[in-house]
Order: sequence, then C-alpha cells, then structure tokens
Amino acid sequence: MNHKPHRFATLFPRADAADTATIRNDILKNGCRVPIVLYEGKILDGWTRYTICDQHNVKPFFREFHGNDKEALSHVMSLNLCRRHLTQAQKAAIAVDLKHELLKQGATLTESLAEAALIAKVGSRSVQRMERVQAESKKVADKVRNGRLSISEAERVLNTPTDSEEARRLLLQAKATLRRALFLMGEAPQRVVNDMRLVISTLDIVIKRHEDW
Repeated sequence: MNHKPHRFATLFPRADAADTATIRNDILKNGCRVPIVLYEGKILDGWTRYTICDQHNVKPFFREFHGNDKEALSHVMSLNLCRRHLTQAQKAAIAVDLKHELLKQGATLTESLAEAALIAKVGSRSVQRMERVQAESKKVADKVRNGRLSISEAERVLNTPTDSEEARRLLLQAKATLRRALFLMGEAPQRVVNDMRLVISTLDIVIKRHEDW
C-alpha cells in the first residue's frame, strides 16, 4: 500500500468485521464509488475502502481535502460520528484523543476538554474518567475503544485485585482462620491439634512461594 492513514483518521476505531464485510461486498459488486479523501498525502477518510481495494485489486479513486488542520479534523469528526455505531464509552475515548489534538491547535486545557466533549457528543465527566483509565492501563483503554468494555466496567477491572493478589489474600485469610480455630479448641485431642498445625505450616510454605513468584 502506498498510502498511510492520517493521524486524524486514527482517532476512530477501525470498522468492525460486520461493517467491513458490508463495505467489501459493495465494492466487489459495484467498485469503489465513494472517493478516498487525502490530506497531507495520507488518508483522511476511507481507510477501510482503501485496504479492501488494495486486497482485491480494485482501482480506488481519490479526492484531495483542501483546508487546514482544524477543518480536516472537523471533517473527520463530522463524518464518522454520523455514520459509525459507537457506544458512549467509545465516544469518550475518541474525545480524549481529540482533546490532545485541540491542545496542539492552541486550545487551553479547559477549552479542549469542553470542546472535545461537545464535538464527540459525550459528557466532560466521561472524558475525564476515560483519561484516568487510559493513564492507568492502555490495554484496558483499548478494550473500551474497541467497544468491548464500558467506562464503568473498565474502572471495575482496574480496581479489582489481580488473580495473584486475590489468591494471596485468601491464603492469608485461611491461615488466620485456622489459627483462631486452634486457639478456641482448647483441650482438643492432640492428633487434631497436630493436623491443624501441619495445615498452617503448609499454608506458610505456599504463601512464601507465592511471594517469591
């Protein structure tokens, strides 16, 4: 492929499998009838169409966008927000990146947040929450961008202990419970006491190994 996507085009997630299949079927049947828009030598709009044409040897046709960065960014946002089926969380994720683009264009932090939220049609609070998710985990943020998680679900994932942390907590809890039970047993048969002490010792070994991992 001779062309790369423009950074403004990458603000939006790639088309999903169903949408890609619909576009592919139309192009294979009717050709590429919608122009691919270029700006600064890169694809501003039509990346999915371009890749399909490239894969299937269909001749695309191009149109140059004439305008500045602000106008090009507005063009991308307007087209994609209208035709894409995006969740509110995805819109918030887009707004986070849009905010940074607006900062590059001279907006203040307050202005960029308010304008990004307004353009993406999402609340400023959602944008701020998404910023925190992205700052904490790019992997989790990408799941929000791809529509696999809501912001609330992403926040729960980030606030939930890992499996390793949870296992250690349960081991320590079991050890404490056994020690308390042993204390309360008083005059229990020595065999039972010895068995419980053995279990506690085993838990100590497991916990130590777990910490070494």
